[in-house]
Amino acid sequence: MQLRWKIIKLKYTGEELSEGFLKGNQYVEELTILDGFKEIPEMAFCKCSNLKKVEIHGESVKKICKGAFSWCKNLVDVKLNEGLEEIDCGAFDYCTKLPKIEIPKSVKKIGDSAFWRCGNLADVTLQEGLEEIDETAFASCKKLPRIEIPNSVKKIGNYVFSWCKNLEDVKDRKTE
Repeated sequence: MQLRWKIIKLKYTGEELSEGFLKGNQYVEELTILDGFKEIPEMAFCKCSNLKKVEIHGESVKKICKGAFSWCKNLVDVKLNEGLEEIDCGAFDYCTKLPKIEIPKSVKKIGDSAFWRCGNLADVTLQEGLEEIDETAFASCKKLPRIEIPNSVKKIGNYVFSWCKNLEDVKDRKTE
């Protein structure tokens, strides 16, 4: 049986979330994750087809694991927490309506295919402190017109911006 709540606030009680926690839930529309959790587990909210808004509060969440929010096709508003260090592979893959994302300055690594196929993604803010952008991290973000790579980035994987047909301006601060 699926939870039929539209708005969920998860409060840490000493237990971490389980893998696939609400995978495939058709009811949840807004999700707030309060301070205390260490990570958003693999596939925790994958295919929550009506999920529109995600907010992660506090500084305790350090990692968004593989596919955690993948295939949330109606997701339009994401607020990531300062303290987050890694966005794992496919974390937001196929969130086709997501228009923008601001990566906190605490994030060191964006995993492969993290935002792959986010076809509506037109505004990406990367902060100083980011060190690694893995393969296909932003591939197929068809509406992305520009991106600025922070000076702190040491590694950029292959095909990071492949199939971004509107990408015209990539600023790499190291080459300026």
